[in-house]
Amino acid sequence: MSDADRVDVDQFRDPGACQRPGRCASCVAVAGAAAGPAKVGRRLFGWLPLSLLLVAARLVIADDAPQSRWLTDDEFAAALAAPISVLREQGQLREQLHRLGETRDVAGWLDCRVDPSLPVSLQVRQQSYRYAIESLAVQADLRVGSLGSTLLLGREAELDRLLTLAAARRVELKLLRDVSATRKRDLLRTRTLRWDEPEQPRQLLERIAADWGVSISNIEAVPHDLWAGGTLVAVDVAEACAFVLDQCDLGFEWTDDGGGIAVTPPSEIGKVGETHRPQGRSLAEAREQIAARWPNVVVSTSGTTLRVEASVLTHAAIRVALGELPDPTVAVVTESVPLSRKRFPVRIVRKPLGPVLEAMIEQGLDIRYDAAALSAAGVNLQQLVSVEFENATADELFGALCQPAGLEYEINGATVTLRPK
Repeated sequence: MSDADRVDVDQFRDPGACQRPGRCASCVAVAGAAAGPAKVGRRLFGWLPLSLLLVAARLVIADDAPQSRWLTDDEFAAALAAPISVLREQGQLREQLHRLGETRDVAGWLDCRVDPSLPVSLQVRQQSYRYAIESLAVQADLRVGSLGSTLLLGREAELDRLLTLAAARRVELKLLRDVSATRKRDLLRTRTLRWDEPEQPRQLLERIAADWGVSISNIEAVPHDLWAGGTLVAVDVAEACAFVLDQCDLGFEWTDDGGGIAVTPPSEIGKVGETHRPQGRSLAEAREQIAARWPNVVVSTSGTTLRVEASVLTHAAIRVALGELPDPTVAVVTESVPLSRKRFPVRIVRKPLGPVLEAMIEQGLDIRYDAAALSAAGVNLQQLVSVEFENATADELFGALCQPAGLEYEINGATVTLRPK
C-alpha cells in the first residue's frame, strides 16, 4: 500500500470524550489493498489507509497500528507531493498540524512566536499533502517552509529570516578555509533532534553544541522560555542553531574557524545565491519579471540560467513564478472516477456508521450528508453496522450501510448523497 492511502480519522472525535485521546481502541481506521506490499502507518491519532482503485478497493476497520519513523530526504519530498483527503472540524492550529503530520510521518513545527490555539479547519479532497499544510497556514496568515526534513509554519518575515539565516551560515561554513574537509562533513552531517515538553531553548542549544561538537559563547543571551515538545528531522548544525536562535529573536556567527558559534542580536533578512532555470520564457523575460516583482534581489545571467541573490522564501516564490515548480497553494483539478466503475471487497464488523462514513470521505469518496438534519429526522449515526462483501458494487455497499440506520442514498457519478427515508 502506498503512503497516499493513509489518513487520520480522529478529527471528528470529541477529545474530551475519550479517556485515552489519540490512542482509543474504538478510533476507526480503514485499511486498503493495493498492488505491492502494505505499509503499516503510525497510529498516534489513528491511521486510515484506504485504496480507492478503479477496479477494486478494500475497506477494513482496524485498531491501533505500530509507530513508524519520520520521513527524510526523498521520502519526505514524495510525501509532500502525495495526494491526501482530510476533512476536519475546527480545532487549534498546533494540534491540527501535529495530527496531520502523524498521518504521513512528516514532521512539522509551528513557530513558537505564533499563537498555537488559533482556530483552523481543513477540507481537502485528493490534493497534495503540501497543499493541505498550506491550507492550514493560510487561515492563520502564515507561510510554510522546509528546514531539513521538517515543515515549519511561521509568519512570513520571521520564517524567511530563520530559513535564510540557516542557508547563509551553511554556505559560510562550506567556504571556511581553515576547516578540514572531514570537520566540515561532521558539521554538515544531518541529525534528528527530539525533545519532550517542556524544554528550554537554552537546553536545546546546549544539546546541539554537544551533538556536533561546537562551543557556544554568549549563551546567556538566550532567554528562559518553555517550548512544546517537537522533532526537528534531518538538519545540519547551521539549521539546528538557526531554528533555536531565530525563534528567540537572536542570530549567530561562526567562531574559532567553525569550532564554535557566538550568539548575536538578530540581523535583517539576508540573501543567499541560487540558480534558476526559467520555463517557457527567455532569460531576458525572466529577468524583467523578477525585477518588476522583486526589485531588491540581485540577478545575473550565467549561461542558460539565472543566478539570483535573494532570501529563501523569495527564491521559492521565484521558482513558482518562473514555472520551475507548481504553486503549492493552488488545488489540482482531477477527474473523478464514477463509482459504477469501482468494486469494494469490504469487511466491517460492528462499527458506528458515522465514523465509517467519515473514514470513507477522508480517503476520497465524495459522500454528502447533513448530520444535523439526519439527527433531527431521528437517524442515529452511531448505529453499529456490519458489512462483508467479496466484491461489492457501490449500490451493494451503500445499501448495506444505510439500511440499518434508516437512510436512503443516491449515487450520481462519483458523488453519494445520503438522506433520511
